[in-house]
Amino acid sequence: MSPRELAAAIRKGAAMRPQGFGPGSGRRGDGTSCALQAGAEAVTGRLLVYTLECAEALGIDHRLACEIFSKNDSDEMTREAIADWLDTLEPETKPADKQTYEKFMATVLAPRPELQMLIHEGPL
Repeated sequence: MSPRELAAAIRKGAAMRPQGFGPGSGRRGDGTSCALQAGAEAVTGRLLVYTLECAEALGIDHRLACEIFSKNDSDEMTREAIADWLDTLEPETKPADKQTYEKFMATVLAPRPELQMLIHEGPL
């Protein structure tokens, strides 16, 4: 999920219930959600409890999930402010397709074997 898609999911989930702070397992049953839970609830239709469970449901890496968790719980940012922050992030670069990769290998790396070692453990 891209940062902008995640921001939209958090905004949608934030409209479903009040914001909660602290680990989700400690807030079970209080009717609140943190930013990650809000996003995951918007995507899955269920209120998930654990940070990593939310990250997996949202398709985000654990590093980003931890940043969001910290902004929600340590910094006590609103979910809307966290979504605004996510909107400022650049989407991750998608891996090149095979044709682009092969062209790169032929034009950039083939003439420079010393660079091949940076990508592969041995020569191509």
